[in-house]
Amino acid sequence: WDSTLFGHILLVDDQSELLGQWSATLEAAGHSCVSAQTSREALLHLAGSAFDLVLCDLAPAEGSGLNLLRKVKSLSPVETQFDIIYQCT
Repeated sequence: WDSTLFGHILLVDDQSELLGQWSATLEAAGHSCVSAQTSREALLHLAGSAFDLVLCDLAPAEGSGLNLLRKVKSLSPVETQFDIIYQCT
């Protein structure tokens, strides 16, 4: 088991139940997760830590998911690719 294959993931969603489900699933697979319910909270985490992946709601509380992803890209020291997965429920 090579722990370097697992990521440090920031989860951003205003639904705490969904954050809990994502976190439990990803941590069971070996990843470490940090959760944020607002864009402001996510930016605080981003300022203090590097993440391998950001999973973000497009409409989190207190902001826009797209604006948050633009900020993530501007903070990244390397070229960053974004894949946006959208599901309407």
